[in-house]
Amino acid sequence: MEVTYLMGAGASAGAIPVAADLKRSIKSFAETLIGSDVPLRPEEYTEISQSSEWLEYYGDVKWLIENSKNKTIDEFAKDLHDRGDDAELNLLKSIVSAYFMIMQCDNNLDSRYPLFLSVFADPDRSARRPRGNIKVVTWNYDSQFETGYALKYRSNPQVAVAQLQAFPFLSPEGQLLEDEIDLNRFSILRLNGIAGMQASSDGKGRAISFVSLSRPEAIRNALQFHKLFKHGHSIQKPLMVYAWERDEEIAEKSRIVAKNIFSRTNVLVIVGYSFPPFNEEIDRELLRSIRNLHKIYVQDIAPEGIVEKIKRLLGYEVEFEIISDRDKFFNAPEVAPDYTPFDNETNILLAEARQNRGELFLTSTAQTGEFVLASYTSKQFYLASDPSYAARFVEVLKNLEATGIFENRNGAMFKLTGKGFNLAEFARVTKS
Repeated sequence: MEVTYLMGAGASAGAIPVAADLKRSIKSFAETLIGSDVPLRPEEYTEISQSSEWLEYYGDVKWLIENSKNKTIDEFAKDLHDRGDDAELNLLKSIVSAYFMIMQCDNNLDSRYPLFLSVFADPDRSARRPRGNIKVVTWNYDSQFETGYALKYRSNPQVAVAQLQAFPFLSPEGQLLEDEIDLNRFSILRLNGIAGMQASSDGKGRAISFVSLSRPEAIRNALQFHKLFKHGHSIQKPLMVYAWERDEEIAEKSRIVAKNIFSRTNVLVIVGYSFPPFNEEIDRELLRSIRNLHKIYVQDIAPEGIVEKIKRLLGYEVEFEIISDRDKFFNAPEVAPDYTPFDNETNILLAEARQNRGELFLTSTAQTGEFVLASYTSKQFYLASDPSYAARFVEVLKNLEATGIFENRNGAMFKLTGKGFNLAEFARVTKS
């Protein structure tokens, strides 16, 4: 099955502030030069805080804070776009890009990303990438995936971008290479571009990673990129965009690739994305590109409202499952190459069990070992009462027993409760 992870700011919250906190974090950093647990030494602070590049960046941050008022950065960016203030919109992008570069130095990484790369690694070690039936479409413009990959495989950013097929990426001539994405391999599609990549006016492009840099080095480099953007006649231009910028090449090509990914999707995993109003048109376009959707998992701190938004945008009913674990990205069982859904009879039985407080028991006679009773906490089925009906349940239970997913108590009782249904799915597709 094709599994697509749709990610929002909550997916990087362990390293990067979420949208509601981003402006406050940039302001705090600009005022204190503190953006991580690694403070600058006094001499480093003095040198950087008195430089012309820093004073200019600090002034630009003040402009951003004063003019955006009670709006988030993304909301303010949408206002600038709608009224045609392209110069100020690009200034905002440069401010945010520089901040993201600095925030991701010192190996600052949300721990869920390296775990994702390990859990879903292709069994063929020479591939050095996640399984091919997984895709990631993200609204985030951070480079957490590339950072995690570079650390895991001890590679450089260019190799990470190529191996992960992380779009947008550039050819040596500076061309966007969306036509070269192989959707039979793992890939990452960023709807809002990336803050860790720059394009230059001579047609060259390069990935920028400050993963291994110290904080002073990262700050100096980021400030230099910001200065070149403002005064270098587009010598450097951030490849960060917003998906609703229909006239931007990156945004347009990102939507095309994202729709191709969604059209192949069977299982959708939503991680840390709230479906904000100004993304609604694109979200609807993507969701309605799906041709054969089996299930949606929602992993978020407030999932109920998200489920209702998805139902409205999708336009038809589909099975949902809420994932409460936030310590790691959900491991969708459908990723396994030999995954097959339960048959209809098994699904009927499990649905009945869910409706009866999630507890299922099975007993057998001591003499013959034949199953004679399938019971729930609040209802029972006896062979004597309705032989054909009970026999069907008994047969399903016997088949489930063969998978080894029940607790076996001296060969007489099997029990599956609550979270056990998720464990059953996992055990069924991974059992050797």
